[in-house]
Order: sequence, then structure tokens, then C-alpha cells
Amino acid sequence: MKLLTKDLRKVLPPLYSQENEKDPLVICKFFLPMTKWTWFATEFDGKDTFFGFVVGEYPANQMQIIQSLPKPMTSQGILQ
Repeated sequence: MKLLTKDLRKVLPPLYSQENEKDPLVICKFFLPMTKWTWFATEFDGKDTFFGFVVGEYPANQMQIIQSLPKPMTSQGILQ
């Protein structure tokens, strides 16, 4: 499953572009229904790392981590 579509890649601002914003815009949200992980993406490096806010038990928010989760954990899908 492709988590970041071409459309999302186009609208996600580059890293550090919102760092001085008092209320940065969240562009998309990813969460795993079987866990307590939710990622609110605000910026993207254009490759595989986004920055934003994480709610849950895991502090990192790299697409590689989400995409590398075991298939049973992602069988319900990662929801956007």
C-alpha cells in the first residue's frame, strides 16, 4: 500500500517550512487501528521522512517504520 500518494506529496510542505508557525497546518494523519500510534504530518522531506506530531507509544514518525511493520499488524490497514 502506498501511504503517500502523489497528491499528498505535492501538498506536504518541505521540512522546516512551518517551524515558525504558531499553529502549523496538519496535512494528513496516519494511524494504526490495532495500536495507539497516530502521526499528524505537517512537513515532508520529499523522500521518506515527515515531521509533525505523534500521539501514542512510539516517538518516531518515519514512513519506513510504518511500512516495515509486520503484515498481521497492518492487515487492517493504515488509515489516512
